[in-house]
Amino acid sequence: MKKVQEILLIDDFRQENNIHKAILSKYFNVEKFTCMLSIDEAMKYLISLVAEKQVFPELIFIDLNLPMHNGWEFISWYRFLDAKYKLNTKLIVLSGSELIKMKPNKVDLSTIHHIVEKPLTADKLEEL
Repeated sequence: MKKVQEILLIDDFRQENNIHKAILSKYFNVEKFTCMLSIDEAMKYLISLVAEKQVFPELIFIDLNLPMHNGWEFISWYRFLDAKYKLNTKLIVLSGSELIKMKPNKVDLSTIHHIVEKPLTADKLEEL
């Protein structure tokens, strides 16, 4: 079982975050889960880590279908953050297939480590 310092889950449904935590806990030895229900919360959290000169979570799972700001907006913003904080971070999109296909042209896919179609399963984690 791979040891992971921190996983950040960004999904507006609390129960989805709980399900993903349970699945990820079977696959990874996770020291800390951080769950955010919105892009704004997640952005503030990452900015606070920069202010404290701390590295980002090793894995960030983000849903695309979020209220106010969607996952694509987060991905566009994330790529401008200082690389030294996200050096060992893998950004993983976790969403429905229709939303994945609706990627805006301006989004740089090189920021994304992997795209996983919901539901998250152990088999899909093997691909990471």
